[in-house]
Amino acid sequence: MVKLHIKNFAFGEMALGDITVDTIPVVKRGEVYGFEAKNRTITLQDPIGGVTADMKGAISGDNMTLMLDIDALGLLKVNVNFKGGEVVESQTVSMEEISVEGKAIVDQEKKASSLTLKIWEGTPAEDLLLTPKYKVSDKGSVEYIMLHVSGQDDVKLSQDQIDGKKPIDFSVLKSKNDYLTYHMRAEDPNVTKNFIVYVEQWSTNMTFDMKEWVDGNPKGLNSSNGAAALLPLMIGGPLPAPGLPVTEASDGAARITTFKTESNYGSLVPAITAGTLFSGNFEIDMTNTLKSTKFGVPYNKKPVNLKFTYRYTPGETLYQHKLDGKKGVAEVVEGKDECSIAAYLHEVSDYSETLDGTNINSSNKVILRAVLTDGTAKSDYQEKTISFEEVGNGSYDASKKYKLAIVCTPSKWGDQFKGGDLSSLYVKSLSVE
Repeated sequence: MVKLHIKNFAFGEMALGDITVDTIPVVKRGEVYGFEAKNRTITLQDPIGGVTADMKGAISGDNMTLMLDIDALGLLKVNVNFKGGEVVESQTVSMEEISVEGKAIVDQEKKASSLTLKIWEGTPAEDLLLTPKYKVSDKGSVEYIMLHVSGQDDVKLSQDQIDGKKPIDFSVLKSKNDYLTYHMRAEDPNVTKNFIVYVEQWSTNMTFDMKEWVDGNPKGLNSSNGAAALLPLMIGGPLPAPGLPVTEASDGAARITTFKTESNYGSLVPAITAGTLFSGNFEIDMTNTLKSTKFGVPYNKKPVNLKFTYRYTPGETLYQHKLDGKKGVAEVVEGKDECSIAAYLHEVSDYSETLDGTNINSSNKVILRAVLTDGTAKSDYQEKTISFEEVGNGSYDASKKYKLAIVCTPSKWGDQFKGGDLSSLYVKSLSVE
């Protein structure tokens, strides 16, 4: 069987659209393939509509001949004779590039078959009239864009919106069940593919009550737990209780712990490892463990106060990491461990930019900071409200981009690999207002 597809068929000045006839029998005689179908019903554009057609042809090598007889209810009789060479049409189509620009866009995540736009929660509808820029693979095209909103009929967008001459209203995409479908067609018209665009609301609500945990962390926060699975391999045994840098305590708080982690891999694993609970992402960097903590999430307001509830138990002894040959040794030093709870508003050129454990306390990108000044032991829970203050690197400017990082650790000198074994910071709530 073969499928016959004739594109842009016309009679004189009358455009009659495409003709497609499927399942036409083929017979091979020597090196020639012959095909024939009679009384097939096909549909042409108005004013012709439904017609019957007979077709007969042959393919020899790269050449094809075709005889096509169309009878439009006796009103129009067309006889077509065609001779031509082989045309190989591309059978692939993909969305090679797509991006959306606008002050409402926080981030955009492109995958092979979808794009997720992250936009600021509460963005006015007029700021969501956006014009995507895209590039489809060579010889492919966007046939139409379909708007799907839950509970409503699907709507095809205009050609001007397809061509980028008119913006698309993204404000109607309010949930993960709402989306745009870019229906693409390859040069071979039988090959189509869909590319989906979703919208995700990015909340600036920075309130964490530690009641809901996701993948081992309080919802909305991250931790250094991602590297903890490697530590037993390095130190030759499991970590003591609670076993991970960040765990859920019996009273519902997040417990953040520092461990003594002496090993024969002192250049990779420090002898003191301070747990960290923070806003941002964790990506293991074996060349420099402090760079694993990618601090900060996009934020578009001027923060006023950092509020939290905590208690703190420092370890009995304060240690400093020391390298002895290849071995990492925890050397006893004078003093007592202290905790740190702080928030940093830092400027970025784009939201992929980040600070980490090597520079969060020294970067001139930090504009505002709220810091707990008394990091000593507290046996009972304390409620604190600390104001954000400028640090001498400029003032908040609403036209610029910022990220906000909240960082909690039981060892304030953890970035110097200094802390107390089993120092424990318990945080019941965190919020920025």
